[in-house]
Amino acid sequence: MPATVSRPLPLVAAVALAACGCGGTPDDKPARFPTRGTLTYNGRPLPGAVVTFHPLPLDKNDWRTVKPGARVEADGSFRANSYDLRDGAMAGEYAVTVLYTGEAGGPGPDLLQGRHRDPKRPVAKVTIAAGENVVPPIALSGPPLNPKAGKSGPH
Repeated sequence: MPATVSRPLPLVAAVALAACGCGGTPDDKPARFPTRGTLTYNGRPLPGAVVTFHPLPLDKNDWRTVKPGARVEADGSFRANSYDLRDGAMAGEYAVTVLYTGEAGGPGPDLLQGRHRDPKRPVAKVTIAAGENVVPPIALSGPPLNPKAGKSGPH
């Protein structure tokens, strides 16, 4: 009499789904698409600034909403992160805001005095689509930044 092998049904189903490529992204998070751009303040890069993408419509956002973000590099460029470093942003429409606490980043007062932090008055509105995304250049302007409030960055 031949031997029979018992396999748990959930394991067989999981293997079958993996084999056919079903089940979403490998990490079970929404698909993200490369998103990059540049940011300047009074014509100069603003390294250390944080660019945040707030999904629209804003009234649908809560504490669980993923808001892709990016840190501006020395050359003014940034690449969005959602779950992992530079993994991009999910497809959709976004209101873009900027926070600047100094070139080193981290906690501290917003040296832009909150002028660019309100998603109801964004610095830009962008649409992220499947594929590579380049955000139009974000060019902010305002009074010179207080060199005493931040030890580095544009003055």
